[in-house]
Amino acid sequence: PAGALASFGATTITADVFSSASLPAALTPDPAGQFQPAGTFIDLQPHGLTFDVPVDLALAYTGTVGGGMTFSVYYFNADASAWEAVSSRIESGKVVGAITH
Repeated sequence: PAGALASFGATTITADVFSSASLPAALTPDPAGQFQPAGTFIDLQPHGLTFDVPVDLALAYTGTVGGGMTFSVYYFNADASAWEAVSSRIESGKVVGAITH
């Protein structure tokens, strides 16, 4: 959205896509079992970039989840060495999370 990168000016954002099998051990999703990956992992760069206003990240999905689970966006907080949930919603076959970094 307008103003999201006002502090950075013109910036190119890239995305690397990984399967859960190709993630480094330090990023293994949720060893405590609180969530299960339902798809790919996306590494947005440049690292350290923060948005001045939240930006919607929309990820398409197929299928369903059961057992009271739902689709959600997570990000890896490197400072805490933990995955953290992003406020997410479902819209037209996509899970949408408002991200700030």
